[in-house]
Amino acid sequence: WTEKDGSCPRFGHIAAMHSELVAIGTNGQLYSWRWSDFEPYKHPENPNIHHPKTIALGLQHEKIAGLSACSVRASVFTESDKVATWVDDTLNVVASKLEHGSQTFQEFLTDKIVSLHTCSL
Repeated sequence: WTEKDGSCPRFGHIAAMHSELVAIGTNGQLYSWRWSDFEPYKHPENPNIHHPKTIALGLQHEKIAGLSACSVRASVFTESDKVATWVDDTLNVVASKLEHGSQTFQEFLTDKIVSLHTCSL
């Protein structure tokens, strides 16, 4: 996994979904490598975006602190205590009903998120 400048990202969290490997870099960015692709995801215009759903999930200006995933769903939480959830590409038909961009939940306003757990649908 090599960046355009020849460097290799370091990962703090790695998880496997049905269609892709997802990872959180030590830089707080979300990464993706689909099992069917020869190379990891690279945004055509922005070299700092490494997952196709980063913008849709509102994570491009967030530093991700944690990841939880299972075969069909993944969730992340950020240093600013926002949570985002997406589903595997095989469930794109229902993705709009099951995904949500990064948002703060009232339940977490007084407590810091320390871990996140994901289960199947």
